[in-house]
Amino acid sequence: EMGRTIQTSVLPTHFPDTEKFSIAAMMNPAREVGGDFYDFFPLEDGRQVVLIADVSGKGITAALFMMNAKALIKEMVLAGSSLQKAVTQANEKLSANNQANMFLTAFFAVLDPATGALTCVNAGHNPPLLKRADGSCEFIKVQPGIVLGITDMVTYTEQTLTLNPGDYFCLYTDGVTEATNAEEKLFGNSRLLIALSESGNRPPVGACHFVKGRIDEFVNGAPQFDDITMLAVQYVGPKEVEWEKHEITVEAKLENQPSLTQFVEETLEPLGGSMKSQMQIDVAIDEIFSNIVKFSGASDVTLTVETCKSHLMARLSFIDGGSPYDPTSAAEPDVTLSAEERSIGGLGLFIVKKTMDDVAYRRDGDRNILTITKKL
Repeated sequence: EMGRTIQTSVLPTHFPDTEKFSIAAMMNPAREVGGDFYDFFPLEDGRQVVLIADVSGKGITAALFMMNAKALIKEMVLAGSSLQKAVTQANEKLSANNQANMFLTAFFAVLDPATGALTCVNAGHNPPLLKRADGSCEFIKVQPGIVLGITDMVTYTEQTLTLNPGDYFCLYTDGVTEATNAEEKLFGNSRLLIALSESGNRPPVGACHFVKGRIDEFVNGAPQFDDITMLAVQYVGPKEVEWEKHEITVEAKLENQPSLTQFVEETLEPLGGSMKSQMQIDVAIDEIFSNIVKFSGASDVTLTVETCKSHLMARLSFIDGGSPYDPTSAAEPDVTLSAEERSIGGLGLFIVKKTMDDVAYRRDGDRNILTITKKL
């Protein structure tokens, strides 16, 4: 009972519901209380931090370790470090003073309400779910990293994806997917995906309760041995975002790449972005265009450049009528190997993914459309 009191008393009770985003969360403690927790808090620049975690073990020890971890993580993030650095520093402190030999899985995200950019760090936690405004759902691939508290010899990495107005970002603990019925079958990822998809246009709090209802139907009264915890963020977006569109079409020949670069630079120049961002965009143009020329078989390429002056953002879409080719699905090269040891190819696209805020591919009829987004 004491462990349960500790666990529930530190959870936030006021859930933000603003013009640009809303957050909801719920936790149903198991019979043997565990160490699940969630948190969310704003940063001085207006961005919003959300996190969810699951501490190993049960009872008071897990609850106390959870309290320490929660306070430490928040302290590191509020200190002004990048999310990647804050998680790395928090792990160092948790590992250094861990006489109970406990650990926790955790997922961290920072939402920029002005743009929808979501920066994530995963420390061995379940993959998050993304529910688009059209109702489609998918698991998001975020590099899992190592659980917190095991070793201080870890450097975490962060990734960024873009939420569009109406999108949901959903976090949960393994008590959701591992909820078990009397036949000892697990609720699992597939049922979770279907449940969230069928939650319709419910707000985040309604979506969480809808999924919990599906879990209850599935287990049908079977004992619950792990906490069931969920957190959902819906990005509403700014009321009005103005994008200015520019377009150019060139033959799919390598000698036309400088013309594309010049066109983009002249289009972005009035926005006054940083030189570093422009250089990264130039590298991306070179890599993407050369890949289209070499592999798609297209006769020409159309490049649309959309700019948002109020948010200092650029969105470039490369459109070609070649054979289907999704460069985002390519395996990432092992950059820990020397140049001689690595297999040929893949490094350029790897750099594009790391330097852009978002890289997305879709096949529209007989056209390939690769879109990159960059904050300038």
